[in-house]
Amino acid sequence: MISKYNLYGMTCAVCATTIEKKIHELDGVYFAKVNLTTEVLKLEYDEGVLSNHTVITAIQDIGYDAEIRKKTEIKVFGISGMTCVSCANKIENVVKSMTYVKYANVNFEAEKLSVISTDPSAVAKISDVVKTLGYQLYALSEEEEQVIYKTKEQEQQKLRRRFITSMLFTIPVLYVASANILELPLFEIIDSTTNPSFFSLTQLIFTTPVILANKDYYKTGFSALMKKHPNMDTLIALGTSIAFLYGTFATIQIIFGNYLYTKELYFGASAVILTLIRLEKYLELVTKDKTSEAIQKLMRMTPKTAKTIRHNKEQTVPIESVLVGDVIIAKPGERLPLDGIVISGKSLVDESMPTGENLPVEKKANDRVIGPSKNKNGVIRYETTHIGKDTTLAQISKLVDDAQSSKAPIEKLADIISSYFVYIIILVAIGSSLLWVLSGQSISFSFSVLISVLVITCPCAFGLATRTAIMVGMGKGAENGIFN
Repeated sequence: MISKYNLYGMTCAVCATTIEKKIHELDGVYFAKVNLTTEVLKLEYDEGVLSNHTVITAIQDIGYDAEIRKKTEIKVFGISGMTCVSCANKIENVVKSMTYVKYANVNFEAEKLSVISTDPSAVAKISDVVKTLGYQLYALSEEEEQVIYKTKEQEQQKLRRRFITSMLFTIPVLYVASANILELPLFEIIDSTTNPSFFSLTQLIFTTPVILANKDYYKTGFSALMKKHPNMDTLIALGTSIAFLYGTFATIQIIFGNYLYTKELYFGASAVILTLIRLEKYLELVTKDKTSEAIQKLMRMTPKTAKTIRHNKEQTVPIESVLVGDVIIAKPGERLPLDGIVISGKSLVDESMPTGENLPVEKKANDRVIGPSKNKNGVIRYETTHIGKDTTLAQISKLVDDAQSSKAPIEKLADIISSYFVYIIILVAIGSSLLWVLSGQSISFSFSVLISVLVITCPCAFGLATRTAIMVGMGKGAENGIFN
């Protein structure tokens, strides 16, 4: 059996590799693959040995969360014409009694009908039944897309706010820390030579909000370390927290008169690294959203309704209710909602989206048409041959999604290296620090080496850039009609 799970809490390639390893340890697993960019686990397993609950529990045990992707999705439609709760109850009861309808719910206030059905033809029957009751069914795809877009926008705004907050407090820290070195003007009260206590306290005060604004790195980083599955957030948390704590210790020493610690403050390192990584995470999210948006544009090009001939009359119906064999009318300037064969009429059709052909193609009887090509100058009638997931556009979208869910050879190499990367960096940091101590350097210098190694490796471009580049490439290809 093959199932897909939505994953939550991953921040880097090590997270994805950790989940894969954990799942492969379970009995009954034939194949497991985690895609970091889409945050999806694809799993092939023996359902007689392994259950969804066991898989989700195993993922939760290592600090992440998951949920199974529903095989049967709830379809939501709008209903117009209802005047009271009785209308809603009547529609709901009739729809519930229909064959193949597993679930039906009508919300009178929102004027929406939610349906779960395993038979595609049930949607067309529901539309007809609702019409016979005196109401009208219509698609809500645009509304749903707006909700998704709003959620993504809110996530972007949250990251943007955290970055701006970090940046506003980091600039003063960086200025105060480097003023004497760069010979910049500085108030005497916070000058390191005249008032070292206020010099260090100022940096401590301004660095603290940066730490708080980025506390999510410490939560996930230390949690992963405690569960013996360190990731890139672990490096960020270790490097910046050690620098901050040592800076706090140095500040206390300065207040008690040990001014030698004035040159051993690392607040600037913590603040700058956190701010830059927050910026990188924000840009990464924007890139992923733009890529997903390019792919979703393919699906949004499909009209939400179709003009069909039913009962010898032209009717506008939701695209979901169209069946194979239905006759669709396409007028000049309209997009063809589905694939089919022309039965009458003649027109030029713009097929640049699905085929890449820039010039319009003449279509006449017995010619094949592809949705959502654009009808140019004539009226054609065509018989639907493919609907739903069988349309050319749906297949293109599926190919792109499958490509994103699979791993290129370079991604596999990145996973292998990333799985050992954090352990190696921690050992290198500790080893470098000890070597400098043994060579006669001071504890302070050796400690600065430890912090430097941890901090420099925080962004981990190798583990993230490979996937980001591949995903962006796929998005651009989809946007420009390149699918193979």
